[in-house]
Amino acid sequence: LSCTWNVPDNATTAARVKIILTGDTAVVSTSPNLFAIRGKLTMVSPNGDPSFPTNAGGTAEDWEVQTVKTVKWTKFGTTGAMTGNVQLKYSANNGADSYPYEIATDLVNGVNGSCTPPSGGGCYDWIVSDVVSNQVKVKIILLPDPGVTDTSNNPFKVRAGFTVTAPTTGDIWKASLLKTIMWQKRGSVPAVKIEYSKLGNFTDKVQIHASANNGSNTVAGNGADGDCTATAGTGCYVWR
Repeated sequence: LSCTWNVPDNATTAARVKIILTGDTAVVSTSPNLFAIRGKLTMVSPNGDPSFPTNAGGTAEDWEVQTVKTVKWTKFGTTGAMTGNVQLKYSANNGADSYPYEIATDLVNGVNGSCTPPSGGGCYDWIVSDVVSNQVKVKIILLPDPGVTDTSNNPFKVRAGFTVTAPTTGDIWKASLLKTIMWQKRGSVPAVKIEYSKLGNFTDKVQIHASANNGSNTVAGNGADGDCTATAGTGCYVWR
């Protein structure tokens, strides 16, 4: 025989169950060994693309390096270890690397900062790390009881980002003169394709360079029409 028990919010590592016959308390039995009652953490976001790997991952959540994205989780349990803090980690290859990279640790198992959590849950605003991959997953760990943990259900995508800083509004570039295209970069990617459009909507795009260095470019190394030296976090290309 069996019965369904709604386990109470009473965390312990020394629980036992006792059965007593109604009307004859001498007929009794207890569970032979101690068992634990634990809380539960469930990752809500990011939870990835359920079609992975068919769809190569990431279409459900597509996050950019250095943008602020909110990690969210729900929790069940308010006693024992569940009153402790949590750690967030991430994997770049669908968990095969055992989540070696830390997002944050000693976080409150609730609201951290000004983020908005799911009902009764917790959250943390993550400045997305430089992990350009379509197989990223996040893991949450309860620090006082690391066995209470959860991960993203499926991988999601983290992509690089760029902001063109030159040319800018109002610039007039004359034909046959050397001009330096400049950009800010977010994320470690080695090369970029550079195109231009006379219409401005890139339906008429023309390729400037198929694979320019995502940083400094020189005549000898990258086929530019002149040398440029990029500062940290930027890229440049001299265009005729």
